[in-house]
Amino acid sequence: MKEAVIEMSKKRVQYIERDLERAENTLKVMTQTESAKAKYQSKRFFKSVDLLNYEAELRKEADRITSENAVAEGFVGLATAAV
Repeated sequence: MKEAVIEMSKKRVQYIERDLERAENTLKVMTQTESAKAKYQSKRFFKSVDLLNYEAELRKEADRITSENAVAEGFVGLATAAV
């Protein structure tokens, strides 16, 4: 009987530890997200291009954005292909 109670207690402690670990990971993610939001909300942008670059940086899109010339050439290429 005593051994069964000890075993049940160990299982409950393990369950609680796993639950706390999950909660801690969730809290870390939420803290990082809120920190990024606060930084975004308190930052001032004087040019719209600065705002767009900052948003792209937050979404990790900056490396996917090509130069204006490449984008313009792509649109020209699409327009001529459609004709």
